[in-house]
Amino acid sequence: MEPLLRDVRYAVRVLRKRPAFTILALLCLGLGIGASAAIFSVLDQALLRPLPFTESGRLMAVTSRVDGEGGGSVSGPDFVDWRAQSKTMELAAWDDHTVSVSHATGAERLPMAWVSANLLHVLRASPLLGRGFGAEEEQPGHSRVVLLSYALWQREFGGDRGVIGKTMRLDAREHTIVGVMPPTFDFPVGTSERAQLWLPLTLAGDSTFAQSRGSHSLAVVGRLRAGATRDQAAAEMVAITRRLSELYPRTNARFSAAVQPLRERLVGEVRPTLLMLAGAVGFVLLIACANVGNLMLARASGRYKEIAVRAALGAGRGRIVRQLLAECLVLALVGGALGLLLASWGTSLLQTLLPPSLPHASDIGVDWRVASFALALSLATGVLFGLAPALAAARADLNSTLKDSTRGSTGAGSGQRVRSAFVVVQIALSVMLVTGAGLLATSLARLERVDAGIAPRGAITARVRLPDAKYEENARVLDFYGRLVERLRAVPGVTSVGAVLVLPLSGSNAVVGLRLEGRPVAPGHEDGVAFNTVYGDYFHAIGMRLVAGRAFDEHDDTTGVPVAIVNEAFAKKYWPGESPLGKRISVTVNDGKMRQVVGVVADVRRDRLDEAAVPEVFAPERELPFSGMNVVVRTTGDGSAVAGTLRREVAALDQDVAVGSVQPMEEVLASSLAQRRFSALVLGLFAAVALLLAATGIYGVMTSMVTQRTRELAVRVALGAAPADVLGLVLRHGMLLTVLGIAAGVGGALALARLLSGLLYGVGGGDPLTLALVSLLLGAVALFASWLPARRATRVDPLLALQAE
Repeated sequence: MEPLLRDVRYAVRVLRKRPAFTILALLCLGLGIGASAAIFSVLDQALLRPLPFTESGRLMAVTSRVDGEGGGSVSGPDFVDWRAQSKTMELAAWDDHTVSVSHATGAERLPMAWVSANLLHVLRASPLLGRGFGAEEEQPGHSRVVLLSYALWQREFGGDRGVIGKTMRLDAREHTIVGVMPPTFDFPVGTSERAQLWLPLTLAGDSTFAQSRGSHSLAVVGRLRAGATRDQAAAEMVAITRRLSELYPRTNARFSAAVQPLRERLVGEVRPTLLMLAGAVGFVLLIACANVGNLMLARASGRYKEIAVRAALGAGRGRIVRQLLAECLVLALVGGALGLLLASWGTSLLQTLLPPSLPHASDIGVDWRVASFALALSLATGVLFGLAPALAAARADLNSTLKDSTRGSTGAGSGQRVRSAFVVVQIALSVMLVTGAGLLATSLARLERVDAGIAPRGAITARVRLPDAKYEENARVLDFYGRLVERLRAVPGVTSVGAVLVLPLSGSNAVVGLRLEGRPVAPGHEDGVAFNTVYGDYFHAIGMRLVAGRAFDEHDDTTGVPVAIVNEAFAKKYWPGESPLGKRISVTVNDGKMRQVVGVVADVRRDRLDEAAVPEVFAPERELPFSGMNVVVRTTGDGSAVAGTLRREVAALDQDVAVGSVQPMEEVLASSLAQRRFSALVLGLFAAVALLLAATGIYGVMTSMVTQRTRELAVRVALGAAPADVLGLVLRHGMLLTVLGIAAGVGGALALARLLSGLLYGVGGGDPLTLALVSLLLGAVALFASWLPARRATRVDPLLALQAE
């Protein structure tokens, strides 16, 4: 232990004597380790850390599949049959939503979830206070009960342990509090807002969830029973769904089921992005290590005489290597501490950039796991960048080094070759990173120019859901929305007001079966088509263009002929080259009545900007009312003022109705690109760091070369070489390294682009313009980094240089 402490103390003294070298090395290491630790904190939270449930690896997501394509939700009746028939899994279901919570001063909307009574048992979770739900509470007419989150319990009841048995008014109905969940309980995981309340699903009688096998809204989680495997569970679910399709061909003929680990389901969309960033930060760390390795080699070349003297006094090669490695490890550990400081800042920045679909994004930060990772990484990098210089120094020729009192080392040539190789690697990795960042940035720019089919500027949206307890009758629903629209139209600056069931680019969806008049189809084999209902002047409020026919008006209600409006994608698919006006269709809602097409609207990107518009049918809300709608207000004035007015007008109509998700339509559009913007920004940041480190590496190598070749350059000048000749000599060497690095990097970038193809839009992986611009950028950076030491070489005074020799 004492020899190790002596090595450490000596290393600290040596590093303190060379502050410029030490500071530069620490900055390189701090950047590399800090970036790695910050990204690890994201990966750990999303991919590595187990979900906060007992034996979470046995939890499976069970989804429906239609014609072989999966990821869908499940109907209430199907779930009841799945749960009863499954022998390999315990199954539970939920549907995340929002609920209106009434207070003395008004109402607010909070995220909540309807859950099957056995959910807590499946998750192996227990309330902190009170109890969970009983099986009888899935039955209609049972007393209304609610579970509270720990955060809501603290906020609303101040942590009162006597809260059990008290009531809360939710969606205009009194609910009895039966339990409080612990602070660690978070379900559904993976949602942008954590649920604050849980209510029992009613899976029998005439409830919304029990009515139709064709109404899919539930998500299902299963826990593998003892001895069961995922493959066995998947095979069983296929068999169950096959039996149901035979019993209910009208609704289940095309359906099957898929089973996958719950974590895999939660991070499915963001997993490629996270793995891409993990690879990118690995490149940055390698570049940082190469840079510090270069610095260590340059420093070692100036210490060959010192090392030779120590060897002459009896120090063995192992002792010398151990001492030099001790210096590297001291540097690495201090750099790791600096990296942790940078990571704590970086994780705060990442939280503002992370897409909302990432599970537990708000929990990301520097904890003991991240600190342990940084420590291990520091030790590994210390050995990685320190081993080559230490071995090179230990192999130096003792006799020749002691004889040569004027030159740094007889090993300078081999050291310079190693340093040049490091620079080539740095440039190649930088080319790959900058190319990836350029492709993602180009892809994002093209997506932002995609015509979404709407005019988001000036449009404000808000989610309004009417409580069923007070709005069971369609007439009351229509009366509320009618009065709300009239009130909002009277607000100064408002030009149009409407409402829609599913907002464009919101990530929500509603798909129904379709039949066309004159084209018979077997029950259960109808085409799936996107469905929406609209109220008021929605098309103008959202900025959708009417292509043909007319919009809905006040006469399109239950007393007239059922009508529909379709989009251009629908018309092109089902009536190519024909006018859809006057054609008749039916959808599997509202008893499948035949509807006459009265208008055609331009296509709107319903789910994502990078997906083509899908066929969509619009029905009038006056004929087919829904209690939950998205209100859209177009204004010429300040949108924030209209948002406040909207809340006040809703409260004036009914104190039990709360407004949720008030935001400009421009924010909805921007949030649909959040994941791509996150990828482009973070990879761009890493590319900038890589460029800086590569430029530093080139500058260091060229400076070292000029220093080592001072006598040669002096001789050339003394023999008549012009400054331009010396400048060209140095620049040619720097640009040779750059060309080699760019050539290797372009090959790597082409391979990397293939891996990024799933994250790109409108740009090929081998985009020649991006590759050319990146090559020019790296060439310019390298030229500048080489020019600085080259200019110094032209100022060598041959008389002084040769006198020193």
